Amino acid sequence: MNRLQHRIILGFILSLISLIALHPLAENQYSPTADEGYYYQYANIISREGPAAFAPLIIWHANDDEGRKYPTPGRVGYILPTALIFKIFGPSFSALGSFSFLCFLLFLAISFHFCRKHFDFDTAILLVLLLSSSPLILGMSRRALSDSMLNLMWGLTAWLFLDFLKNPQKMKYPDSTLKCNTG
Repeated sequence: MNRLQHRIILGFILSLISLIALHPLAENQYSPTADEGYYYQYANIISREGPAAFAPLIIWHANDDEGRKYPTPGRVGYILPTALIFKIFGPSFSALGSFSFLCFLLFLAISFHFCRKHFDFDTAILLVLLLSSSPLILGMSRRALSDSMLNLMWGLTAWLFLDFLKNPQKMKYPDSTLKCNTG
């Protein structure tokens, strides 16, 4: 691809991201009785009461028939960061949606970085174009759900694994780390 094509594609990607960032969902477009409402409640309770509140939440979830239909409070990897965000910015669905959007942006940046590293610039641009214009991924990035964070973690895991496989020197450990001092 030539420079003009790169600029057009980058302009499209940046326009799409800017459009989403400038038009977040309103508070009343989130559902307190759906999964995002439960994530909101879990994060709110943990931000107020601390990590010790996980035990009662998990017991409630295990014993409540209605509660078991929704996400488990055992999803600590998502609930703790969102509780921290609630501590900083206050509890709101908008804060959860913004966190989801931030995870989406990090997912795009990591995908671009590693694709460019292992393939080439053109392939990285096309990958980010496809990822950033996927209706499913775009929809998840605007909701107060754990999906964007999971995409980020899965993407990072896959790229780091590829990076590990392509760099054999990372598979070798220095002899000094394997020696035990028995003296």
